[in-house]
Amino acid sequence: MSDIDIDTGRLADWMDSAAVAGKGEPLSAAFLSGGTQNVIFEIRRGDHRCVLRMPPPGAPPDRDKGILREWRIIEALDGTDVPHTAAVGVCDDAAVLGRPFYLMGFVDGWSPMDTHGRWPEPFNSDLSARPGLSYQLAEGIALLSKVDWRAKGLQDLG
Repeated sequence: MSDIDIDTGRLADWMDSAAVAGKGEPLSAAFLSGGTQNVIFEIRRGDHRCVLRMPPPGAPPDRDKGILREWRIIEALDGTDVPHTAAVGVCDDAAVLGRPFYLMGFVDGWSPMDTHGRWPEPFNSDLSARPGLSYQLAEGIALLSKVDWRAKGLQDLG
């Protein structure tokens, strides 16, 4: 668990003003993970489920630019064949939650970095299932190479 909380009332107000799905529905936030780079919360509101990413409270100010840069990339992938989560909304106003943040679609999955040496099934017991992950990763990279990043407005991304 985390000692980091977010103000769900402020978040709900912002989501309503940004026309994010679930207007007026109760909102819940559950901490998923976090560290020095970003904190990640699962947000539920009515039938809508998404993920909030933002720098943690003590992170250096340059992390604010980093989170907004992440948003630009996710948003630029819209309409491409690259497997990616949906871009839901972005807030660059630190007055809302203390730092800029964005909402992206929820993807039910797992991170190999958070497995503590064990993979979820079937990958833990069926080693023949693992190469498929590598193939999907390679296919995603190949699809990413086809994106016209200039046409997507990323020429100044750096």
